[in-house]
Amino acid sequence: MSLLLNAQNTIQQKQKSQNHRIQKETTKPTLSGATAKKTYNSARTITANDASGIKKVQYRFKAPGSSSYGKYQTFDAQKTFTKNGTYSVRAYDYYGNKAVKYFTIKDTKKPAVTLNGTMNKKQTYYKNRCVAEITDNCEVKSIKYYLDGERVKVSRKDILTNGLTVEEEGTHKI
Repeated sequence: MSLLLNAQNTIQQKQKSQNHRIQKETTKPTLSGATAKKTYNSARTITANDASGIKKVQYRFKAPGSSSYGKYQTFDAQKTFTKNGTYSVRAYDYYGNKAVKYFTIKDTKKPAVTLNGTMNKKQTYYKNRCVAEITDNCEVKSIKYYLDGERVKVSRKDILTNGLTVEEEGTHKI
């Protein structure tokens, strides 16, 4: 495609015509943070970039065992994906170019529970308090608290922020 420019001023003086070639921008946006069609065992942060700017980024999710994807959801240029399943991510630039990437998250590692607190010389907790730190490659779906084999109802927020309080001396299984 080319553009021909002609100019004329108010006293009818003409400027020489200039012919400019216009080339359509056809470079697809880039989606970084995952390799296409690869399976990961941890969360993925996907970032969309393009020299002309990103107009829209969307993803859809297919849960394990499901035969179809859900509806596309729009997000900003960056998003972290944490749930097990397959994702389809697409990005559009301002010229209509589109990039698509599929990847899967399959976290098979169990969450880790670490107890942190003040220990004495015998390597036992004292002051009746320890804090449970719960981590996972992707996300922690639920927390159940058992003390010496009996389930104790306590909120997730309480466990993560206030810790666990055990008032009886002795050895306990948490």
